[in-house]
Amino acid sequence: MKQHLLQVARRLHLLALADRLHYLGHRMRSSVANRRFVAEYPEYALPPAALAFEAYGHTSWQDYRATGQAHAAAMVALIRRQAAPGRLRIAEWGCGCGRILRHIAPAGLRDAELSGFDVDQQAIDWCRTHLAGIAFWRCEALPPLPAADGRFDVVYHYSVWTHLSESSVRAWSTDLARVLAPGGILIATTHGDRYRHMLLPDERSRYDAGQPVSRAGYREGRKYYLSFHPPSHVEATLRQDFRRVLRVPAQPALPQDVWIAFK
Repeated sequence: MKQHLLQVARRLHLLALADRLHYLGHRMRSSVANRRFVAEYPEYALPPAALAFEAYGHTSWQDYRATGQAHAAAMVALIRRQAAPGRLRIAEWGCGCGRILRHIAPAGLRDAELSGFDVDQQAIDWCRTHLAGIAFWRCEALPPLPAADGRFDVVYHYSVWTHLSESSVRAWSTDLARVLAPGGILIATTHGDRYRHMLLPDERSRYDAGQPVSRAGYREGRKYYLSFHPPSHVEATLRQDFRRVLRVPAQPALPQDVWIAFK
């Protein structure tokens, strides 16, 4: 039912209004818990609520911190298992307000050189002001990333391709391969089979036929622009730019499909 309502809102150009009401509702429902969080963690830097809602779809500071820690721990485990040993140069593409990136060092990679990229200048400005020890850069919605060829050993992104068109995914796969050093790895996530239940009947038919499904009617890259990628399609896309592609079994900390591509 929710997916049908969102489709109707898209057709009637009401998503902006619905999004505003959704935001105000979240602010109201999370206000008491957020005050408790601030009292318990007074030194924990928190982004503006509007930025957090745009990036994550909620305004819960407990969720912002807890999911950031959990996702960072899962990413670090993958990096330590798959990347070459040594001091790593790691970048998060689509870092938003640093929800994951701020926890990468404490999760076990304190000697890594960390960088973050995002299209939202406000998010980048906030990160630069509040998250020390990490370099942050604004990037455009389309490649190239403002980084030299071979600049990083690891690039990861969580829930970014899930909000892009297929042409953008294809372009970014090539450019993220460009900024990786030989032997470097890309960690990417997608909406795969675990999200098939969210598809409408005609969308499900296309997905089952191996075709990616995108719901437009909203600005690309934002949370209501949703894309779903059959695993066979993701593997074929990544193999155009990488020598080996590994699909990681689903795990509670990272509910989306996780892909590791080796340059």
